[in-house]
Amino acid sequence: MSHLPYEQYFRPFPVLHTREVTLRALEMRDAADIYEYARRPEVTRYVTWESYHSIEDARRYLRWILDCYRRREGMTFGIELRGTRKLIGTCSYVQMDYINRTAEIGYTISSDYWNHGLMTQAAAALVHYGFETIGLTRMQGRCMPENAASARVLQKLGMRCEGTLRNGVFYRGAAHDVLLFAMTDGDFRTLYTPPQG
Repeated sequence: MSHLPYEQYFRPFPVLHTREVTLRALEMRDAADIYEYARRPEVTRYVTWESYHSIEDARRYLRWILDCYRRREGMTFGIELRGTRKLIGTCSYVQMDYINRTAEIGYTISSDYWNHGLMTQAAAALVHYGFETIGLTRMQGRCMPENAASARVLQKLGMRCEGTLRNGVFYRGAAHDVLLFAMTDGDFRTLYTPPQG
């Protein structure tokens, strides 16, 4: 991931708001909340990292994220319930290509908040920020075909499935197909309706 020239959009780190969540920089105080959901097998079923075994796993992750922020490479937002200090997930630009003005988003949310539209709200905030503020021309997301919930989020964002990347990810000892969803800045301007959750 290259951070130039996009670092200007993350210094200082932006705070984004939706109706029900706030997206902000992660902090060490978030360790307990992250561990609470990242230890659950249902949350980590379709991600490339293993369920956390102790709160130290969460602290290790946060130290890495904070180091990324210091190196001006951090583009991971914590998802906080508005009006609380409760962190319920993360949403990131997992890849940004400044030459081609493209980005990929990724996200994780506690299973306590599945099917409430909160992940769609959070991801939509990144879509808006990417197209309206950063000036991206394409944004995409990927998920395994079995991960129907993630595919629904990407579809709600206005992304269209562009196809299957055969053996697109090596996941827990085996290669797996992944679905590729994307939207362009033209799609955003002409077709995008902010999701209501």
